[in-house]
Amino acid sequence: MGLDISEQMLDIFRQKLDNKQQNWKLKQADANQVLPVPDSSTKVIFSSRTIHLLELEHIVNESFRIADRQGAVFLIGRIQRQPDSARETMRKKMRNLLHEYGRSQRQK
Repeated sequence: MGLDISEQMLDIFRQKLDNKQQNWKLKQADANQVLPVPDSSTKVIFSSRTIHLLELEHIVNESFRIADRQGAVFLIGRIQRQPDSARETMRKKMRNLLHEYGRSQRQK
């Protein structure tokens, strides 16, 4: 089962899934709310590029609630870009420009 707050992101993911296999479900859900997943039903919990945006206590409690009592795995994905990638080059340029104009970058 895949969850995302954005229906548009779920549509993109649907396009990438193999339509011949129907053993998957995608649901729109806010991970800072109760997840639409039954208690003790999950063997693998995976988060990619979002876990740091969620309320820590809530997501830990929800993970324990949905994890299979016989054991589950919690995987966290992380993207690491090359220092010379286009995105990193633009990010550095933006930081330098902001500094030149006496501005600071957006605070999280």
